[in-house]
Amino acid sequence: MTFRELKTRARQHLQGNWGIAIIAMILFSAINGLPNSLVQAARLGVDNLAFLLPVSQIVGIISILLIPLVVGYNRIHLDLAEGTPTNLDQMFYPFRRGQYGRSLLTMFLVQLFTGLWTLLFIIPGIIKAFSYAMTSYILADPMYDSLEGTEPITESRELMDGHKMEYFLLILSIIWWIIPFVIMLPIVAVVIEAWTIFSLLLGGIAVVIIFILGPYIQQVTAEFYLDLTGPGKPSTSAESSPPVMKNDPLDVTDDEEEDDPFADYYN
Repeated sequence: MTFRELKTRARQHLQGNWGIAIIAMILFSAINGLPNSLVQAARLGVDNLAFLLPVSQIVGIISILLIPLVVGYNRIHLDLAEGTPTNLDQMFYPFRRGQYGRSLLTMFLVQLFTGLWTLLFIIPGIIKAFSYAMTSYILADPMYDSLEGTEPITESRELMDGHKMEYFLLILSIIWWIIPFVIMLPIVAVVIEAWTIFSLLLGGIAVVIIFILGPYIQQVTAEFYLDLTGPGKPSTSAESSPPVMKNDPLDVTDDEEEDDPFADYYN
């Protein structure tokens, strides 16, 4: 599909479903942000490092245990993309289907591998983040229930082979207008000495991003995922594999793939 077709389908599937999409995003953000909020609250009330250190460690563990929620969040948008009725219970999709351990391990490895690549240099980390971008959607797709451990990561890499730049440009085509606005806004605020107006405008942008662009980007990504996999066909099938973008600048060469230090873990 073209970018226009993907975005049109996303808007069509969000029509009449904006309420659940926005509530799901708020619920997902609130649950994931709760542990850090508790730490910040504790720091305001307590100045004892001996108390704050174990609290921070416990919160860190809780944050890791909440990682599978992203799978359920993506399941909601896959339901919409497939034209299937959905509800907020899908947020806990991995828990309800006995997929929690599988989702936790795989998504933890995604974050670990992405972090290690970022330590090597920022650009490889960004490229690998796009390479692993479909992992949580694969975990949310019953078609891939048989994949475990690093196998969903490998499947995501195969799906995104030749499509990383395409996905990057797709997201950029949605948010491009925000970038110059955010860059110019503080400059204008300094020139006219109007930081109050700057704060209000920045808050307005945040509201637009949170309540409109957030669900919209998630829905476009769900449409993109279904376009990659094809209707009901695993991407490993040669007949269902979408055409690969030639000379995708975000794809690594065969030699670079062989030098991947983490290849043994997800192949």
